[in-house]
Amino acid sequence: MCRIVLFASAIMLPSLLITNFVSAADTNKESVTIEIDANLLKRARAQDLDLASILEKQLKVRLGTSANAPSTDYLAFLTATFDNFESMMFAPLKVNAQTPTADVRKVCKAMNKSVEQLVADAETRKSMPLPTSLEEAKKLDEYIQSRFKAFQGRAAKVGQQAANSTQIMKSKCADLDMDDTAARTAMQSVFAGYGPAGWCQAMRGKPEAQWTMDDSQNFVKFCTGAN
Repeated sequence: MCRIVLFASAIMLPSLLITNFVSAADTNKESVTIEIDANLLKRARAQDLDLASILEKQLKVRLGTSANAPSTDYLAFLTATFDNFESMMFAPLKVNAQTPTADVRKVCKAMNKSVEQLVADAETRKSMPLPTSLEEAKKLDEYIQSRFKAFQGRAAKVGQQAANSTQIMKSKCADLDMDDTAARTAMQSVFAGYGPAGWCQAMRGKPEAQWTMDDSQNFVKFCTGAN
């Protein structure tokens, strides 16, 4: 079963899906030497992952540095992840009955690589805090839903072409299996927690002494069922 099976199932993902963190460039760099598991390093190299960038971004998230501004980081993360998702989902459109086998397999491999990146993004998402601004949470949720709506519209138009490509890719990429369940789970994890519900969850973890009056009023409105 080739990775292409994700095309049909992803269309059915809930619209509350949703996140890649791109911080501002930092010229204050320093070379360091670290030890890393050889197998992990091999897998990272196979995916062309930028290890230095991943380490730096993870540290900024965990240490809460000023360079990790929530609005910029969340939007960049969501944009990059959704771009990767769409690139992966529409990659089969490059395949038809006349496409050489070697080129079909290149598409399959590229899709598998995108899935690996999506799973990596899901792991990154786990270490990122939820938005603590209700307004920001709403805007991020609106962005996600608008992107997903656009994706659904395009997907509906090319559904038959994708189905035809599925059969071609299954026959020529049978040895490049990918667990589409894992990919869908990763997608849900990456895109979760951005609407009012995500903000409510974040506020429950924040000491009430740090809440503003607006926070308290919005919590009652959006998180307790009271009007």
